[in-house]
Amino acid sequence: MADRRWLAALWWLGVLFLVQGLGGPRAQALPTPPAASELVLDAEFLAWRDARAAVRVGVSRDWRPIDVLDEQGRYTGLSGDLLRTLAGMLGLRTEVRGFGDYSELMAAARRGEIDLLPSMARSPQREGELLFTDSYVELPVAYVGRRGVTDFSVEHGFGGRRVAVERGSPVHELLRTRYPDAELLVVSDTATALKAVSIGEADVYLGALPPTHHAVEALRLDNLEVLETTTSELGRLHFAVSPAAAPLRDALDAALRRLDPQWLAQLAAAWQPRYLLLSPQRASGEALSPAQRAEVARLGELRVGFDQGFSPINAVGADGQPAGFAIELFRRAAGHAGVRYRFEPQSTFAAGLEAVRQGRLDVMLSAVRTDDRLQFARFVGPYYSAPSVLVTRLEDGWSTLEALAGRTLAIDRAHYLIPAIRREMPSVQVREVDSVEAALEEVAQRRAEAMITNLEVAASYINRSYLGQLQVSGTVPGRPSELYFMVRQDLPLVAQALRAGLDAIPENERAMLANAWLRVQYRSGLDWRDIAVVVGPGLLLLVAVLAFSLFYNARLQALVRARRQAERMLQLERDAARAATAAKADFLAEMGHEIRTPVSAIAGGLELLQREPLPAHARDLVRAIGRAADRLVELLNNLLDMAKLEAHKIALHPAPTDLGALVRDLAEEFAPAARAKQVALVARGTEHWRRPVMADAMRVRQMLGNLLSNAIKFTAHGSVEVRMLPPEHVSDGVRKLVLQVQDTGRGMSADVTARLFTRFEQAPGTATHYGGTGLGLTIVRELLGLMGGQVSVHSVPGQGSCFTVEIPLVLAPSAGEPGAAARRPVARLLLVEDGEVNQLLYAEQLRQRGFDTAVCSSAEAAYELLEREPADLVITDIHLPGMSGQQFALALRGRWPDLAVVAFTAEDDPDLHAAWAADFEMVLDKPQRVDDTHWIDMLCERFEPAPRSPAATAPRAAVSVWGELDAAAG
Repeated sequence: MADRRWLAALWWLGVLFLVQGLGGPRAQALPTPPAASELVLDAEFLAWRDARAAVRVGVSRDWRPIDVLDEQGRYTGLSGDLLRTLAGMLGLRTEVRGFGDYSELMAAARRGEIDLLPSMARSPQREGELLFTDSYVELPVAYVGRRGVTDFSVEHGFGGRRVAVERGSPVHELLRTRYPDAELLVVSDTATALKAVSIGEADVYLGALPPTHHAVEALRLDNLEVLETTTSELGRLHFAVSPAAAPLRDALDAALRRLDPQWLAQLAAAWQPRYLLLSPQRASGEALSPAQRAEVARLGELRVGFDQGFSPINAVGADGQPAGFAIELFRRAAGHAGVRYRFEPQSTFAAGLEAVRQGRLDVMLSAVRTDDRLQFARFVGPYYSAPSVLVTRLEDGWSTLEALAGRTLAIDRAHYLIPAIRREMPSVQVREVDSVEAALEEVAQRRAEAMITNLEVAASYINRSYLGQLQVSGTVPGRPSELYFMVRQDLPLVAQALRAGLDAIPENERAMLANAWLRVQYRSGLDWRDIAVVVGPGLLLLVAVLAFSLFYNARLQALVRARRQAERMLQLERDAARAATAAKADFLAEMGHEIRTPVSAIAGGLELLQREPLPAHARDLVRAIGRAADRLVELLNNLLDMAKLEAHKIALHPAPTDLGALVRDLAEEFAPAARAKQVALVARGTEHWRRPVMADAMRVRQMLGNLLSNAIKFTAHGSVEVRMLPPEHVSDGVRKLVLQVQDTGRGMSADVTARLFTRFEQAPGTATHYGGTGLGLTIVRELLGLMGGQVSVHSVPGQGSCFTVEIPLVLAPSAGEPGAAARRPVARLLLVEDGEVNQLLYAEQLRQRGFDTAVCSSAEAAYELLEREPADLVITDIHLPGMSGQQFALALRGRWPDLAVVAFTAEDDPDLHAAWAADFEMVLDKPQRVDDTHWIDMLCERFEPAPRSPAATAPRAAVSVWGELDAAAG
């Protein structure tokens, strides 16, 4: 009670100091400015200064105590007083203008309305738009949250916590790039951000402490505290000037260097308040007050559980007592907090988790914090983090989860990664087992290809039991094993006490525990225990013959060295083979792109030529050449996809997909080819699949397209039917797709169907008559393996064939029934494409959809065109002469921030698409056939042609640049 009265008195004392300084919120008197010294000013600066009446200064209206702009327009604060001193030294007159937030301030600077911006921290975006002086002050920076938070961490996008940021601030830019998964609450100023944290609309705020403290004191937000301090460029303040005011930047730097550093330090100290309300509550020494200790003691003895199969984090030692890093750390934290407890070992982690849920345990050690566990538990920590790793057999070596598509992954049934794996990689076959040791045994006994666990735990088990059998072959990026103490939800005092106890453990003591328990010593060969098992009986029999024993031991060691050398050589050869396969795939992909571009141009040119009035024999010749070009494109695509599948370079990217619409669209796409052979093509059952599922639409289209292409090719008369059977229930949220492609073609014998899915295999006589590579069905099988599905065939010679595809698919999350998203209107569209034929073809398709389209062939031509006549949308090839599409997009946005830029590429690598997605509005695949309009359908989902204004459609005396380009394009 006395402590609370003392804190209240201290708080009101802080408020009194604040109220005294409302007119000029100084914590103490400002130091006397330095005497004006002789400062030699550059002639360029003098000419710049004398050419204007005043320097236009832009500041945030209220970022006290750094920037203070009162109602009379008087600019003070740390930066204001410093600027006044520098202006006197340089003979400057200033005109100060206030802005509501950083985004408004930066927009004014871009428009050229501002010359000088004080109190600016550097950031990559600002570096490209402003020039910065030397820094003049470094402010402390910290994460601030509500008091009592026990589980703050910046990992996993702040663990699902919402972060409040000022719009357009460097923190806003930092969090969007470094933590893209973090949930942000974007507000206008520091005070609003801190109020949001205080009332629970946000959980954390990151910013400089002096303005943060000032807002906390002014608003009386006494439930906030510093959670963690950080070293960051965000705290270093500079003056920034527009590029047109470069002489001013040099003059300010010269004046700053003439200031006495001691005077500058006194100025900074005068404006930075003492920290009262915002003082961190976590300090070393006594963890809890006597009153708090008494309250904890009344709780009695806590039941503390741990997974005894999670060594060296926690386990049961040889003496039957609890042992491990987490055990020892908990003992020390409990000692500092005055907590009484007893350990209760759990046979599995799942059992301990359920015991906490049901209230049979109060605390569970070594748990990862997840959203579903937050429903029944609190978390204290994190106290330790290590990579989550993949463990495989020595002869395998799967390095990523994506590479396990269609294969079995063993995992502890309560592991926190199971929901993410099922959601993001449904083609991985997850086998849940009771414990880490059981998962390792599944891999060792070849019932699974890999398992996942903590690096320290994996190394411990392999060294004890699986040397020469298992290895750590890869990691799970962005998903570390970050461990906490998990406390029952209804025991908040226990969580606070353990948090205080953890913070009271000195850093050197933590380091000592980590060195004692967590030193990973991973070995892949045999150790002395294996050797002893082999030679022990022989040594006992020959102990009397010392000379022979020494000889035998030396020979055995030589054999072991030879074996290890052989293992190393095998590993080198395996790595070399994998590198060669990857190099081959990279070479084929690069050459494929180089070959596919001109071939596609040939096919497109032939399509355009067929639209011209030609004699009958010429039209037949063009049609024959077009068919040959289509076969060449198909051959090239099959070879490239097969090479990627061999090198494990095709990864699935599931997204919500309407399978019924996909099958209908694909049937319409293949209808012309079927009609040309007088074969009926029918799609049935698509109405059964109305709810979207998580699937890689591009790969599903490729798989089904190969089956349809084969069916039409081998059917001389009759029909080809695509049937979608009703969804089969597999489990909650998972349905099985059964899709059949049946034809009335020539059919196949049993010996042909037995080898039908073998690469380069074709039915006898078909290669000569029908052509092809024998890879289409092999690719179908491999793609289905990635999806966790399978394909089978039933065929009767002379009657036809039926291919049946089965795929388990996860239902897409229900999105309710929102209205259709508004499409962005496009009055002008610029296509940047260096292929002449592709220019004509793509531009014609865009114009047919109503887009007013112009074309050019390089970034330089596009930039010049946009300077003369603006556009709303630019579609650009990703590979341009002299500049990449990404560089081009960044250059465009630097000049025209509102311009939409879309990438257009023949690269079909989903990883590259994902990397480009951050720089473009969307990424479109170039069509592989002339009649493929999927790309323009995707474009029209986001953009629509804008109605032309009367001015745009009326005759003009002078032909515009757009008209010139249209005429040049033909």
